Amino acid sequence: MAVTFSKSISTTELLNAYNNNVVEFTSSAIPGGESISKANINIGGSDFEITPISNVLRFNFREVVKVLINSNNHKDTIIPDEPVEDDSDLKGSWLVTYTITFSDDTTEQTTKTYVFVKSVEQIANVSTRLLTEQQLLTPNTLTFFKGFPFDIGHYSDGNIVLTNTVSGYTETRTSTATNTDRIYFYNNENAFELRVIKDGGTFEENTCWTDRLGYNLLSVGLNTITIVGSTTETLTINLKDVCDGTYLKWLNNKGGWSYWLFNQIHKEKTTVKTLDTFNVDFDSIGETYTTELVTGRSATNSRDLTAKRLTNDEMLQIKDILVSPRIEMFNGDKGDLITASSWQTVMVKSASQIIDNTKRDLINFKLSIKINQYTQM
Repeated sequence: MAVTFSKSISTTELLNAYNNNVVEFTSSAIPGGESISKANINIGGSDFEITPISNVLRFNFREVVKVLINSNNHKDTIIPDEPVEDDSDLKGSWLVTYTITFSDDTTEQTTKTYVFVKSVEQIANVSTRLLTEQQLLTPNTLTFFKGFPFDIGHYSDGNIVLTNTVSGYTETRTSTATNTDRIYFYNNENAFELRVIKDGGTFEENTCWTDRLGYNLLSVGLNTITIVGSTTETLTINLKDVCDGTYLKWLNNKGGWSYWLFNQIHKEKTTVKTLDTFNVDFDSIGETYTTELVTGRSATNSRDLTAKRLTNDEMLQIKDILVSPRIEMFNGDKGDLITASSWQTVMVKSASQIIDNTKRDLINFKLSIKINQYTQM
């Protein structure tokens, strides 16, 4: 007897955790006179029982995987100490056991291993399944900002070689097979290629930096970077040197983290709401100073941000912030080291934003974020 699949999902490609991933299966050798009564699917230590229709069983992994892959509410727990850090939170690999039970209580079983990443794909897009050999978890054309932390998400099968084909500068970075890597261009010790170093090794105290002495993997302007492992990926990176602004990162729809420095000119307002009051009007008028006191108050800050004159590639990089499940705001300034308190979670307020305009080459992007604020109540 054998479990056979009329619809299957790939065991050799990364799967989008937030899309439907449907299997249909049956048995190729049902005992004579018998039928399939049920099937059990075990994944992540949980058992799910399904019943057949005309001996065909159907299961969608989406709702289960959405829970399994998000055990930490999409929190970014990595504080980079190395040029490449394994971020296991971006993916999930599970051995799935399929057990078919027949009406005579006999069973048959098979197993498959699936790998999911925190990604989603839209119906209108041509399928771009992620290969297990090597694949970027970001768009291939990116804009970054010098002196601010950023990384490139990358599913790797081992060590990788980074080359700037413009300057010819090459370096090898250590990775482990089948990791969801974060390739950092900034860290806590020497900030890799983007930290300014004075003679003697001390950090330059300068809000707007000059270039570091020596070769950089990235330099201000356009860079073409190849990432070579078992396959080759090519990125175009535009590195801008901007001093100030509101710096955000968010989980993007490819399953990695994206970054953007919004314009330093912004509007911020505080909204305060009184939650409840209680009556204190019990004395004569000469001894009365108020009729009620506040028992609770909430406050939120909202900040209106802009990113001006974005190209189509920059819009592709930034637009999924509107639907991202987790957005973080950088608490530091340009050049600050990354610590556990470097980021705070913010939310996008309800908004409608033009993300494509065929009449214009450049688009202004506006975003309003909500920042929680503590009160003394």
